[in-house]
Amino acid sequence: DGVLCRDCFPGQEPLADATACSDCSSKLYEVVDADGTLISMQGGPYHSTDGSSCDACSAGYQPTAERDRCELCGAINISDPYYYSPDGVECQRCGPGYAVNPAKTGCSVCVGQFSADGKQCSICPNGQQPTTPSGAAACVACAELSQRHNTRVDNGTLSSARVGKVSMNGAVCSDCAAGKMPNADNTECVSCADGEYSVGDECRQCAPGTETSADKSRCDSCLVQGLNSYSLDGVSCEQCWPNSEPL
Repeated sequence: DGVLCRDCFPGQEPLADATACSDCSSKLYEVVDADGTLISMQGGPYHSTDGSSCDACSAGYQPTAERDRCELCGAINISDPYYYSPDGVECQRCGPGYAVNPAKTGCSVCVGQFSADGKQCSICPNGQQPTTPSGAAACVACAELSQRHNTRVDNGTLSSARVGKVSMNGAVCSDCAAGKMPNADNTECVSCADGEYSVGDECRQCAPGTETSADKSRCDSCLVQGLNSYSLDGVSCEQCWPNSEPL
């Protein structure tokens, strides 16, 4: 009114002709949309702490609802600080398979770990691995991977040996060696008992008339040791007594 100069309130700035105050939420800013078109929008990252000018918030921050300051994305909700802002406009959540970086300015892909909700990358439980090497949103059990592989072997769609897989601390599931099998929770490989053999998937009993090989990977016929060699239980071959012969 030309009588008295007044200060604008926080969250505002003077118009160019200094005749009134304008809310920072109405200030225009330019963005590029999905098809590359430059468009103008209101609000954006602007705030004003003292009413002198509307300034942009830095990446990792967003303006408060009152536009009187910038707030750190991690401080919006103390119990859920997993938000980021790449441009100071609005704090948002990362997608599954990613986690918020420490500066709250972007997302980092999970490598060798997983994130179901875009908050943090986590190690898979024992006996499991991430579904993909990077960007995994979930884990898959080693037992399930073994089953998928062995089903293909059994139905002839995969030319390979059956397997048993294990994992500790969320590492990639690895195959057990011949003569061993996974334990109950698929965290380690255990040796087959005497008289049993395995190609690495599960231990099986050798038949009478055979014995396990030294590495327990197969059953060998007692006839290899001579015509008077026998085995009642598949554990080890023995020689018949003099004046006797195997059945």
